[in-house]
Amino acid sequence: MKWYVHAAGLEDLFGPATPAKPKTEVSCQRKSEPYPITLYRGFDADLGSLERQGDKLVLSPKRSEAGVMWFSHSLQTDGRGFAESRGSKYLLEYPLVATKHYDLVGYDDGSFEKEPPNDIPPPDPTKNQATIRTRDSLIELPEAFLFSYKVQKHIICDRKLAVSPGMISLIGSPEDSGPGT
Repeated sequence: MKWYVHAAGLEDLFGPATPAKPKTEVSCQRKSEPYPITLYRGFDADLGSLERQGDKLVLSPKRSEAGVMWFSHSLQTDGRGFAESRGSKYLLEYPLVATKHYDLVGYDDGSFEKEPPNDIPPPDPTKNQATIRTRDSLIELPEAFLFSYKVQKHIICDRKLAVSPGMISLIGSPEDSGPGT
């Protein structure tokens, strides 16, 4: 690279290249904040035959693959499209509030960066688990929800889920323009 800088005459214009000074960590503060994720599930059930809990419909994992309900989600590329492509009649859009944990690291130059907590062991990619590590944080799902061990990292739920009718839309209908329609 140095020959290119010299050949282009850039060193003459800007002076010799100076290596970046390494930053020194001066502070680290653990932060946790709500992290909304939209879950998507395509299904064919007769809505009139579903168990009810007040004005809510109850979805059960009993008849699902491996006894859990599988959801694609907003962290995946086109999670909604994946759920719609399952050949199903209805689309459920379920708002889930996870928790995002990160360390806010301060440096001597005044800059700050988010980093995943290094004192929490990284999740085991071969098991279903409640956490997943991202580039700058650790996302933790609420009780009863897990990230699947499969490559797509779907979110699974092994308990009944009460949903409002507004979270369900007919797939492919002109009215299907988003959540609650």
